[in-house]
Amino acid sequence: MKRYRGGRAVIAAASLLASAGVFAVASITYAEGHLGSAKKSRPCSTSTPCLTERNTGSGGGVLAQSTSGNALEGDATTGQGVYGSSTGTASATVGSNSSTGNGIYGYSSSGDGVQGQSHAGVAVDAYSAENDGVYGATGGAAAGVYGYSNSPHSVGVEALVGANAGTSLYVVGGTTGTGALDVIEAINSNDSGGFSVDDEGHAYATGGFAEVVKCRQGCSNARRIISYSAQTSMPTLDDVGEATLHNGGANVALDPAFANVIDQKKPYVVLLTPEGNAGLYVASRTPTAFEVREVGGGHATVSFAYRIVAKPYGAADGRLPLRTDLALPRP
Repeated sequence: MKRYRGGRAVIAAASLLASAGVFAVASITYAEGHLGSAKKSRPCSTSTPCLTERNTGSGGGVLAQSTSGNALEGDATTGQGVYGSSTGTASATVGSNSSTGNGIYGYSSSGDGVQGQSHAGVAVDAYSAENDGVYGATGGAAAGVYGYSNSPHSVGVEALVGANAGTSLYVVGGTTGTGALDVIEAINSNDSGGFSVDDEGHAYATGGFAEVVKCRQGCSNARRIISYSAQTSMPTLDDVGEATLHNGGANVALDPAFANVIDQKKPYVVLLTPEGNAGLYVASRTPTAFEVREVGGGHATVSFAYRIVAKPYGAADGRLPLRTDLALPRP
């Protein structure tokens, strides 16, 4: 591989290593120097890569280094800006930055900005000490970051974070309000089911919500019991408790923490379960308490359980609203 020295730095701040494979770009800009009086950029218009380096040993196919900017940048109008391929156990493309720039940066107006393929190792491996390891953005219908897997035990995109570190996966939506698209979408191959999170933080799932819980017998880390979430026709917030009826009456105060998070302008429902031989009813309700009486004016003393169902404070969702934008175009 030829190394070019002299001249001024054009683009810098990352190092890009296409290990044991092919590195191809539609136009190439070097961070260090030039060759004689050659231009700093080497554009080409062919069906084959502008630059191809093959290494049959253990070293890299292409090594570009810079101290203050992108060491190597690929830009394409229809194909991949940067392409790496590996048939061994090494990573097809590795980007590392010890400063504040991007480990790997690729841009394409219609194809993939960065694409990596590997039969055994990591297709694209990016690391930055102070910035994003991988950053993807799109202005059209394509995906900012796209991962694909056809193995039962592999993943298309994996995000990891070390102990006492930051967030492993951070997603930001570009718009809010009416007409805004979902921030996160996960759909199956035939678009018949999936999961999404909109720009206001609401989560939607076509298959319902379930939780795997521990059990006293027969459970392990890989073996749990599935429990299902209850569904309601509108947003609600519940609280439960127990109280005692004395001489036919009881005044039950709402938990101040519960009263603080419900809409006190909306009526709440109280469901009673007597724990003795008595008929009970709710005589009155206020934003801070409710009164329970014995049916027929009795004077019994009996314990009872109650459940309060209230409207959450700030909830503006209507009753069973219809969502019509579930069939979104696949990137």
